[in-house]
Amino acid sequence: MNSRRLSLYQKARAAFSLIEVTIAIGITAFGGITMMGLLSVGLSNFRSAVDMSVGAQIMQQVVADVQQSSFSNIQSSGGSNALPDTAVPLPVRYFDDQGTEQGRNGAALPVNQPVVYHVAVGVSVNTTGNLATVVVDVVNNPGNKTLPRDGATGGFSTSPTSLYTPTRYTFFVSKTQ
Repeated sequence: MNSRRLSLYQKARAAFSLIEVTIAIGITAFGGITMMGLLSVGLSNFRSAVDMSVGAQIMQQVVADVQQSSFSNIQSSGGSNALPDTAVPLPVRYFDDQGTEQGRNGAALPVNQPVVYHVAVGVSVNTTGNLATVVVDVVNNPGNKTLPRDGATGGFSTSPTSLYTPTRYTFFVSKTQ
């Protein structure tokens, strides 16, 4: 009988107490809550990195389009019917979440593939007619809302009340002799 009591006593000593279990659950919960907080920050940073990457890809495509155009086309789109040093906005271009242009050359925008990025291009030619300033604004606009244009640059308006902040790229194109 003493050996039986001894074995029950040894089993009881080998088990966890309620206090130990409560402390272990508390430590695990604290670690889990911390990880959940870091997860939201990580997702936000990931989303921002994707936006920057796709925006840079779109910008490269727009710059390549401008660079492949002759200066006379740039000048006629930006400065022939405008006052010198006044920006002329070009039509808004639309891109999907992968950076693929949608509805190019007047084609209808697809219904099943929503546009996410809106791109505004403004061109202004200086008074001598040999240098053009090109402003490209890229906006992540998943709601597909109409965004106001800025008359001074030809890009999107950057008012403090605007919900969307464009990423602005500015570059110059010169006329070669």
